[in-house]
Amino acid sequence: MTSIFLSLLTNVFSKVLLTGYAQVAKVEEVRKYMFKGSNIASKQIEVLSGFLHESDLSAPPTWDSEVTESTVAPFSDKLMMYHSRVLAQAGIANYGGAMSMSLRHDLIPMYTKLTTELGKFGDKALTLMIENRWFEEPPRAPNRTALSKQGVDHIQ
Repeated sequence: MTSIFLSLLTNVFSKVLLTGYAQVAKVEEVRKYMFKGSNIASKQIEVLSGFLHESDLSAPPTWDSEVTESTVAPFSDKLMMYHSRVLAQAGIANYGGAMSMSLRHDLIPMYTKLTTELGKFGDKALTLMIENRWFEEPPRAPNRTALSKQGVDHIQ
């Protein structure tokens, strides 16, 4: 139940942050993406809350009323996209930890489904960041085969 509660808190925070970001993003695709993320968080809150309610436990309150009416962006769209990706990764980490610690095997399919949904959401963030040139190519391991062939060419 602790894992469910922690996952709920992450989703409650994600929902309000992404709602606020949807209001202030300058790029239309980013606004749509943030709104979709807010809807995903809402849906996941409902699923997770259901498990607590089944056990007569209360779910944490939502903070929807804390989102202001501001349409002035405090951050760049680039930074907001990065934040959304981090939120997806945090959610996936929470669900992975919850699966590994859960003694209830009936929760594993739920966590798997929620993780998959967050994974797809996070992948879309990377796509948008690449399309807008907000994401550079990450460092890669050296291609030893290509390097060894270059060395052979130099020797001859």
